[in-house]
Amino acid sequence: MNIRVKTQSPGTGLWFFALIAAALMGLTLLFLGETGLAAWLGLFLAFLALYLTWRYQYPALCCAVAVLGLAPFSWGLKIEPLPLIRLDDIIVLTYFSYFFAAYFLSTHKKFSLGTRDITLALIFFLIGQAIVFIIYPPLYPEARNFINTVVLGLIFYVLVYNETEASNIESMIGFIAVTTIVLSSALYIEFLMGQNPLMEKAAEYFYMSRAETERLGGVYRPYLTFFTASEAGTFIAMGLPLVLYKIRRWPRAWYYLILAFLGLALILNYTRGVWLALGLSSMIFLPRVRRIILWTLPFLILAWFVADLYFSEYPFVKRLGDPTNLLIRFFYWDVAADILQDHWFFGVGHGNFKRIYLEFIRTQTFDLELPIKKIFVADNAYLTTLVEHGLVGLSVLLALIFLAIRTLRKLHRNFIQKDDQVNKARLMTLGFGLSVYLLAGLLVDVHLFTKVTNLCFVLLALALSLSKPEPA
Repeated sequence: MNIRVKTQSPGTGLWFFALIAAALMGLTLLFLGETGLAAWLGLFLAFLALYLTWRYQYPALCCAVAVLGLAPFSWGLKIEPLPLIRLDDIIVLTYFSYFFAAYFLSTHKKFSLGTRDITLALIFFLIGQAIVFIIYPPLYPEARNFINTVVLGLIFYVLVYNETEASNIESMIGFIAVTTIVLSSALYIEFLMGQNPLMEKAAEYFYMSRAETERLGGVYRPYLTFFTASEAGTFIAMGLPLVLYKIRRWPRAWYYLILAFLGLALILNYTRGVWLALGLSSMIFLPRVRRIILWTLPFLILAWFVADLYFSEYPFVKRLGDPTNLLIRFFYWDVAADILQDHWFFGVGHGNFKRIYLEFIRTQTFDLELPIKKIFVADNAYLTTLVEHGLVGLSVLLALIFLAIRTLRKLHRNFIQKDDQVNKARLMTLGFGLSVYLLAGLLVDVHLFTKVTNLCFVLLALALSLSKPEPA
């Protein structure tokens, strides 16, 4: 039987739309020249990214994690009179557009935030963090940081939680693992570049040379130019459990080789808050490590005294035992307490700690021989939240953390009762990564880091998605 297919040429409406679009493009190019061309190119890429995200939803989410972890934040497009549009901003626009179109304009998608407790915690967290903008209208940098961390993080949470199923969760874990390994490799490359005397005269476009950093009074740290100083180490430490999960069945030699590869990258990063977070998280989630540390603690203390005596000039030992930074940290924690006296309820506003701190130390006289004017962050995510968002912001943050931990513990007990070893292993892995983020916040302002905060929301969404019933 022959089946005849009737083809249809484009209708009048489509041709009219194409004609209007061509006329607008021509007028833009006529009056704005290259700027107009760049604007049309950006618009085309935005629509293309939105289409690919809509067409390939979960692969696009996986790629977003890789882009977050590896794309330089300095890349961007400048179109006058608009501010510089960076790659992070394009990610925000793409995934916010997809989120709005998929869950508000589409009738076949409904989204959930998880359990009732988690849903309320997330809603109050967003309100409690954003309310300071009513009291302290933000400047562009502060607003951009909030959108790229909290708002984008919540969007990623919604997308990942609702798009994740039992059949594709391993893909996301694999993407994060690969991103972690590539990021560690890039850190090694930068470290080797820093040791090359020919690179000391290289332009700072690639990296800040070791000589320049030492001239400024800092300790050279290969931090990757598209991260802030501590964010690269935090990202690698959060991804390390996922790497170990993916290679757990590999030959033991390869397993320990990759573990050493990532561990050395973290050592070279010189971020002590990350070392502390990874050590404490390992003791919580890895009973074998906990037993080893408890049995070898006297020998570790002895090894530290030997290292401090004979290898005190090595960067790792110097960084680990530098008392100056610790004293400075106590100083600006005390300053933060002074700032809070008049701003207990709503804080001083998102991103305003630096400005208040600099104003405070300019009006004071100190006998400390410390570079207190060069360091103006609290280096404690919870204290910074208290200073900038007050008791309201800190309360909703701690409530979200508490309810998330309680929900994940219930889920863990449920997997034990069902003897579900696969999901139990996934949950422990994701919980390990979340623990690194939460504990790193004791000595690092992780909540101001776009990439690792987004990754935290992704890991939380993956962990909570394990509670969803499998499709029939």
